[in-house]
Amino acid sequence: MRAALWAGLLLGTACAPRGGDRGSLLPERLRDDVLGSVVLIAPQLPDQRIGYGSGLRVDDTRVVTNAHVIDDAQGIYVLPWRPDRATYIDVDGGLSRLIYESQAELRQATVLQVDVTLDLAVIQVEGLPPLGRPLALSTDSPSPGAPVVAVGHPRGEVWSVSFGHVSALHQGVIQHDAPLNKGNSGGPLLDRKGAVLGINTRKPMERTEGIGFARPIALVEAMLGADGPGLELDRTNPEAAFRSCMRAVELGRPPRVCISWSHLREAIIDGIVSSARAEGYSDDALAELEEATRRSLTTDKVRDALLARPDLRDRVLSIWGGLAVQEPLQLDEQPELASRETPYAPTMVQELSDRHGMQVDAADPDGLGKVLRNGLRVEEMWPFADDATWLALEGRNADGSAYRLSQLMTFVDGAWTLCVSPDADALAELPQGWPPPLATHEAIAKSIAGRARLRLE
Repeated sequence: MRAALWAGLLLGTACAPRGGDRGSLLPERLRDDVLGSVVLIAPQLPDQRIGYGSGLRVDDTRVVTNAHVIDDAQGIYVLPWRPDRATYIDVDGGLSRLIYESQAELRQATVLQVDVTLDLAVIQVEGLPPLGRPLALSTDSPSPGAPVVAVGHPRGEVWSVSFGHVSALHQGVIQHDAPLNKGNSGGPLLDRKGAVLGINTRKPMERTEGIGFARPIALVEAMLGADGPGLELDRTNPEAAFRSCMRAVELGRPPRVCISWSHLREAIIDGIVSSARAEGYSDDALAELEEATRRSLTTDKVRDALLARPDLRDRVLSIWGGLAVQEPLQLDEQPELASRETPYAPTMVQELSDRHGMQVDAADPDGLGKVLRNGLRVEEMWPFADDATWLALEGRNADGSAYRLSQLMTFVDGAWTLCVSPDADALAELPQGWPPPLATHEAIAKSIAGRARLRLE
């Protein structure tokens, strides 16, 4: 493997200028902390070549980077910073020489979490030297014009520092003009005090200069399980609640309060009971099953199965919560009389196309995200009760064609939430000519009834 790291190193053809004299770019008291928090990531690619990128150490074992840095990696190797290590520009051997001479210090990493939509990943690395003082994670949003510092390995010029300014703030993105090149991906964007503002990611085009992007550190904190400052939600009216909840999920921070989980739970329970009824259970047995299911399958378990497990959440239409795009998903804990194979959601890629005109590539983990990023807007509202409103939505596919659907919003505990499983009474209030919702109570129950395999105990 070590020979492959040396022989297969993937080098750029151009060499970006180094960030200047490091001592002059960062205050002396911050220099070692900043450089020591940045690692070199060397993923082994399928063709045995070695790529390179940057990563930010957040503690002694976890490193944050970009998802595309480790994409398709057959192995991931990490080199920590050492102040007395010699580094080289390309004419003196460059990155390949550095890795060859530092073989003994390379540490293998494992993937903990990946969010392809946000292009963020968390890896775990054992055996790294202790992290003296982790960089502070900024709790403030930067202002346009504020100075920033980018640290990484541009074109293989390792542990380089560059300066710039915040150019603009977009949804889930900090735009800045600090020079970025291949190898900066996954490195930190810092403020003047050395606090982490975000994680640098792709440039808009290979030859574009003066435009760089970073994902705000608040999105990273969500992946790390930290509370962070949170995202403000406006749930004062149905349209505002839908928009702000969608924004939160698109940014990788699905709020627990946006979905009416109790409605989804009722649909799941009805499906399990319907499956037993189809197998000829007696009325007494059905009553016993429903009671056992309600005890075991709490609303919290339904909610946590979607929100607490990234491997489930990434395969779900999470802005509506509960509809699987690629395959049936399973709850961690099933009712005592239901097998673990009982899914909580139907697959429906073809149905998305047939009923709504939505074109989702099921083979692409970010297929739904790509469609949603083309735009989705509220066309009409129908408040048929004080605590219930239908929204008519329209969005765009990649080819510019439109898809349409309706979403039920319900007023629960003093705020508006998305109801993902409207029942027959709510559907009867859907205005004539409006598109159907993505799912209904009956459809979810039927899907579960068709897939559940019950066992007697």
